[in-house]
Amino acid sequence: MKDNKLAKKVYIDSPVIIVYAAICCLMCILNYVTAGTINNLFALRHIGIQLATYFFVHSGFEHLFSNLLLLMLVGPSVEEKYGSEYTAFCITTTGILSGILNCLLFNNGVLGASGIVFLMIVLSAFKSFKDGKVPITTIIVVIIYLGNEILTGIFAHDNISQFIHIAGGVCGIAWGVYLNKKRA
Repeated sequence: MKDNKLAKKVYIDSPVIIVYAAICCLMCILNYVTAGTINNLFALRHIGIQLATYFFVHSGFEHLFSNLLLLMLVGPSVEEKYGSEYTAFCITTTGILSGILNCLLFNNGVLGASGIVFLMIVLSAFKSFKDGKVPITTIIVVIIYLGNEILTGIFAHDNISQFIHIAGGVCGIAWGVYLNKKRA
């Protein structure tokens, strides 16, 4: 039997990100097959079980793929730096906390991984923390990201929840500071 050289060269670099992405893909396929039933069951409309499910469902494949592209670009480096357990913890707590705040402050439903993606973007900017010093690129990323979301939230009238993006970014700041202090 011949050794498979490709199998020896490919490895799973970030199991949490890969499993999360796979669940999102499965939910999107199931939503398509069930003509929207999955999203009706799992999208966040009020405080309940959907607090732990809305960030797995997407409005369609375009929404899913745009989130997964960014998630797969920044997520693995975050998981490599902070570990799988912390990455899963940050994803779960950020999703639930953002959902609770959205339910308390707004009367709109939400779905998608955008808040988690922005959590990962901000956490990836924190990778360069050294000796308690904040790299200027981290500050610039946070300013550009949060500034864009605040301005878009004020001036755009679309079906996108900028609040969930901002909440994900703020959680990224909080987790980034906490995790870097813990590692110091």
